[in-house]
Amino acid sequence: MHGEERETESDKEKKRKGELPSNEEEEKEGEEDDGERSCHRHFLHLQHRFCLALLLLFLPCAARFATTLKLLLFSAILKSLTCTAVAISTCAAGSAAAVIPLFRLALPESSLVVIAARWLSSARQCLTSSLLCLSCLCLRATAEAFTVADAPAKVFFLLMENTEEIFPFCAQIFQLLVVAAEPFQPTLAPVPTPLAGWMSNPTIVAHAAVSRGATIGLGIAIGLGAPSIPATLKDPRTLPTNPSVDYPSGDSNHVSKRTRPMGMSDEVNLPVNVLSATFPGHGHGQAFNAPYDLPKTIMRTLNQDSSPMSMDFHPLNISSSFFSSNVSVGTNVGDIALWEVGSTEWLVLRNFKVWDLSACSMPFQAALVKDPDVSINRVIWSPDGALFRVAYARHIVQIYSYHGGDEVQQHLEAFNAFGESCGSVILDAGEFDDETKAQIENLKKEVVKMLIDASKAIEEIVNLIDLICHLGIHYHFESEIDEVLQQIHKNYTQNGEIIIVDDNLRLLALLFRLLRQQGYHVSPNVFNKYKDENGNFSEKLVKDVEGLVELYEACHLRIHGEEILDEAYAFASTKLKSIATQLKPSLAAQVNYSLKQSLHRGLPRLEARRFISIYEEDPTHNQILLTLAKLDFNFLQNLHRKEVGNICKWWKKLDVAANFPYARDRIVECCNWVLAVYFEPQYSQARKILTKLLALTSIIDDTYDAYGTIDELKLFTEAIERWDIGCLNNLPKYMKLIYVSLLKIFEEAERELEKQGRVHCIKYAIKEFQKTIQAYMTEIKWLNNKYIPIMTEYIKTSTITSGYPMLITVSYIGMKDMATEDIFKWVTSKPKIVTASTIICRSMDDIVSNELEQKREHIVSYLECYMRECDISKEEAIQELQKGVTDAWKDINEECLKPTEVPRPFLMNILNLARFMDVMYKDEDCYTHAEGKMKKCIEALLVDPVPIT
Repeated sequence: MHGEERETESDKEKKRKGELPSNEEEEKEGEEDDGERSCHRHFLHLQHRFCLALLLLFLPCAARFATTLKLLLFSAILKSLTCTAVAISTCAAGSAAAVIPLFRLALPESSLVVIAARWLSSARQCLTSSLLCLSCLCLRATAEAFTVADAPAKVFFLLMENTEEIFPFCAQIFQLLVVAAEPFQPTLAPVPTPLAGWMSNPTIVAHAAVSRGATIGLGIAIGLGAPSIPATLKDPRTLPTNPSVDYPSGDSNHVSKRTRPMGMSDEVNLPVNVLSATFPGHGHGQAFNAPYDLPKTIMRTLNQDSSPMSMDFHPLNISSSFFSSNVSVGTNVGDIALWEVGSTEWLVLRNFKVWDLSACSMPFQAALVKDPDVSINRVIWSPDGALFRVAYARHIVQIYSYHGGDEVQQHLEAFNAFGESCGSVILDAGEFDDETKAQIENLKKEVVKMLIDASKAIEEIVNLIDLICHLGIHYHFESEIDEVLQQIHKNYTQNGEIIIVDDNLRLLALLFRLLRQQGYHVSPNVFNKYKDENGNFSEKLVKDVEGLVELYEACHLRIHGEEILDEAYAFASTKLKSIATQLKPSLAAQVNYSLKQSLHRGLPRLEARRFISIYEEDPTHNQILLTLAKLDFNFLQNLHRKEVGNICKWWKKLDVAANFPYARDRIVECCNWVLAVYFEPQYSQARKILTKLLALTSIIDDTYDAYGTIDELKLFTEAIERWDIGCLNNLPKYMKLIYVSLLKIFEEAERELEKQGRVHCIKYAIKEFQKTIQAYMTEIKWLNNKYIPIMTEYIKTSTITSGYPMLITVSYIGMKDMATEDIFKWVTSKPKIVTASTIICRSMDDIVSNELEQKREHIVSYLECYMRECDISKEEAIQELQKGVTDAWKDINEECLKPTEVPRPFLMNILNLARFMDVMYKDEDCYTHAEGKMKKCIEALLVDPVPIT
């Protein structure tokens, strides 16, 4: 203060002598110089802070570098970096001295562009290559701002007045450039912040930390004003270098938005902060506040009480000129808006509306009436910028096309494309008391006595075995049943021909079916006796309804070359359909059900649950068998409930609804799928591993089909091929959680194999999974290139993307000592039975999914390939695919006949996966539309116990 007073007196003396202008003259000139002085002060303030920020951001890198290459290099590095910062300061000061006075001259816009270009040229000469990118970016944005602004000087002052917001951006970009070039992992941000939602975008520098003057690197703080509310998050594509766009500060009253969960943009691969030790458990705990947010002009014109949830910049416009780019914004109330950056008005504003309400399920329509608000999870432009996708929180995806102007065109709506989960139907599992367990064991002993009773007639023993199988308790008596049927095959067949004199069609067909189920290659020629003189099946058989039903059931075990069974199938199905309406209700129900779902292709547990209720109504039922079936069913259901509960806890930690809102939330459905593969108690651990992998594969499938960009999917495919946790930093954030969870599942499987001394077998499962992901990528390339493959090319890839080869291989992991390495070599060698099951899966899926896929951009289907290559109608193509399914079933039946290449339990896994497709995909995709048949199946197997009376 004293210095200032002395200086003031000296100035007064000079003014009196005329060496300085008088006060009046100074006041006149002051008005002209205010702008220049203020501009100089702000700019010098800016350059000093900028220099300091650059220096401090270099320190952490230097510190890590020094730790690795010894402290000897540390001082040299700091000296070099300090010189670089000084060069920046010198360049900026010289450029400012040349540019700032020109503001008062009101030069035309073209002249300002020239000045800015000279500034850029000067920067090129002074900056090192690593800093040149930052200089070019900032100066280019400044130059473009001058060309579009009405008052360049005003824009520059605005730039100076918002240094608190500009600094974090400059620091962030600079650090990203430096860290990307160095051979070290990026420094972990000091203060991880809670995540508002899955769309959170991690950044290298935390805005809140910087704003508070947080310690960076070696403990030196940057002192900036601390905002009361963290700044909102922005899409990685955003280039916030436009000084004409007014971004809110951290003190903005607007609620933070959530954007795409990526640690990189689609175009640039930048490192992100990952705490690998805690990431899998906490999902998105690695969110950090970004130092910039949505332009105020956009925030202010959004509907009242709406908050931005996601945004994405037009990919092509950004590459040409930032100021011609468009940004799409989605809000928490379902509004979508398109903006031209730099503009004060939106181009397009759309409110949420379901385009085709009739396509919605009734539960969804009711929920929509009760609560019409639908939040937006994500908006994203297509790579060519022609389309943008809007993903809503209620599993609705709408795709719009935009070609300029003030309108968007409705392109596609996928309502409930991934359906609603049945997870809410699960009940808590109770405990079985010791008395009930003892009762089950005693009843099992009684059944064994029935089976080994040699005094029983052939019809009685065959009916008993059929009852045991139909009631679902056959797995307790596999050795006894095999022994009995082996004896029957020895006594009642000759050269493969059944030699029963009895003309009982029901008995003959039943015996044929049971022997075939057990793998005995008995001849169907025995049914020739039921033909008339013209070689057709006799019309008299219509009177024997039960015999006709058994003949129909037996025909489902036919193999290639058995024309007589093809004829019998056509005859029996035609006659049963014609007489069904004329039968008594109970018999008619049996006939109609058999026509709809055959025993051989049905799910054993589901068939058992249904038959227990029917058998109980039979006055001649065996009480021992019925009681055992009831108790055993409830015992297994209790075990399965516990397994589902444990898996659901794991699933809940993934928080699929928040982290992957685009994906099918289908954990209970996956449990039900795996129960179809093997339900026996000894496979509990195997079910756990397989269910987790199936559920995660479902998310990956949806990511490839409906969400990931081509660049993201390439990165993920490469990471799967490398199979290394080191690939984590190369992936977008939402893919990191998938990748880490996937590796953990296989680690769990590896530990299970290690206990059994078969750890070397894990490589076969990993290889099959890698093939699946590579096939996913192949199909995405087809879609991206609009390529339609020929049928042989399609079926080669699509049978892999069905997931069945991988699931079959992984299902063997938990089968303990039986699953030797030879078994894994066999299953991965593409045996006929595996190929057949994948054809069934792919064909049935494509048939029922075709109508839904036509409503959205999709990968070409088998049906479409068939129609195009054979030049036939859709109906004709469906018939051909159904014939292919029938032939595939014949392949499976043939592969299950003795002698088999592998033990029967391994074949049963494959057979059961094919059965699941027949049950759940016969009329519709019950996995996607889970509220129908799938829900009923889950309720029957996991919710409703069998009443014990």
